[in-house]
Amino acid sequence: MRSSELWKEICKHPKAKLAVMQALKMTGQVNETKNGKLWRTHKVKKGVDHYKIWNLKDKVIKTGVSK
Repeated sequence: MRSSELWKEICKHPKAKLAVMQALKMTGQVNETKNGKLWRTHKVKKGVDHYKIWNLKDKVIKTGVSK
């Protein structure tokens, strides 16, 4: 399997993509949905996760940083 095919498979699962990005100290964004609406937004910068948790009415409940 080529690396591009492997990355496409990883991108289908937000938690797996987030874990790979943190382990390899990559930069990017991962969005998780729940019931078809935005639920969590993760902005990863050099392996550090800056996240926001949204309620289902498009309002930010909590922000934070995880390593």
